[in-house]
Amino acid sequence: MTYKTSRYNFLILEDDHGILYNSRTGKTVLLKGATGDAINWLLVNPSEDVKARPNLAELKTSLVDTGFLVPHDEDELASILQANARARKSREGLHLTISVTEACNFRCPYCYQSHAQKSIDEKTADRLVEFVRHNLPQDSELSVTWYGGEPLLNLPVIEKLSAEFTKICKQSGCAYSTFMITNGYRLNADMVRHLASLDIGDFQITIDGDKETHDQTRILAGGQGSYDVIMKNLKDIVPLVDSMAVRINVLHSNRDGANRLLKKLDERFDAIEGFHAYLAHVDDASENCDVERSNLLTGEEFAGLQRENRPETIVSDATRFDLPQPVINVCGAERANNFVVDPEGQLFKCWNSVGRTDEPVGSIHQPFHHADRLDENKWQQFSADQDDICRECKFLPLCMGGCPDVRFRTGQSERDCVSSKYTLIDDLTDLVQRQSAV
Repeated sequence: MTYKTSRYNFLILEDDHGILYNSRTGKTVLLKGATGDAINWLLVNPSEDVKARPNLAELKTSLVDTGFLVPHDEDELASILQANARARKSREGLHLTISVTEACNFRCPYCYQSHAQKSIDEKTADRLVEFVRHNLPQDSELSVTWYGGEPLLNLPVIEKLSAEFTKICKQSGCAYSTFMITNGYRLNADMVRHLASLDIGDFQITIDGDKETHDQTRILAGGQGSYDVIMKNLKDIVPLVDSMAVRINVLHSNRDGANRLLKKLDERFDAIEGFHAYLAHVDDASENCDVERSNLLTGEEFAGLQRENRPETIVSDATRFDLPQPVINVCGAERANNFVVDPEGQLFKCWNSVGRTDEPVGSIHQPFHHADRLDENKWQQFSADQDDICRECKFLPLCMGGCPDVRFRTGQSERDCVSSKYTLIDDLTDLVQRQSAV
């Protein structure tokens, strides 16, 4: 079989060192010395027969296995798009994001939600149980993300549904996993212990920078700040939970405070297994977002901020790679068995869609056969294949065309490009330079 170099290779060479990265497989190879020279030769001469040269033959097999060399007749773009299409139509498992209430004790100005006083009631909870029982494939997985509003404002429904979901999974031989997104204000040690009894141990909370900046955006309904309570909770609960992600929303107005918080959290919690803090890009996802566009970072500005805040362990460790990995789907909205359930039992495909009257794809209160209209759903129809620029982009495997909701809201005029598009070359160059210094 003859081979060619992958169209998704990134090669950086400096003096006698180099690095080879492939965005389709996420694999990385450092190039140094005679081995580096041999790999470079194989990349220039991918179709050469090297069977009689054992060392080169072994290296070539490795390059094929890791995707740096591909069969000469393979259309890599077609292979990527086919894998994406298969994943879209797969009905393995059932994945639900459940908005148990739209009520919230915060009034964050950038929030895309309306804070309507709607919550899942007993009837809707019962119907949701039946929906899961009917749509969960045998011997698969049920994954639930508890969401709001602020989900802990409707704890009784979480308790009821958790018990029922656990029962269904045991009866059907399914795995059960959970995750909760909460503002953290009520997530104290006692609450964490109670949620653990419901098989909820993985969390995400949001802290928008240090006290000064956080208390300007993460505001209680009464106008008070929330930083002190959340930070105390975080200190108490991190040792108790299975995992904790801290999301730090970044605007121009709080970027300095976000930097300070990220460093503070890394110093205090980074050594604890399961803890992760990260910067998050804010956009105007709906008309409810009350933030001036001039205060929003562009994708390129946000990528630069991420690069500035890479953990010191990665910056100083030349052998540790923190490079982007490929995705099959950009998000769950594209997948057939992923749904967002609002407090009234309407089914959506995207978190941002909740509250939009023209966005529901069904309801748990009515017979729902999503397979019958799978190809009619706009989330299934969207594909990066529709964009000539994305088709030719070497970063496509890392984003698969970016956020579909951004495309729909802007009439396909904007691309939600992955941050690494703006930073990958610099990151690879840094790795080569650090390797040269070793």
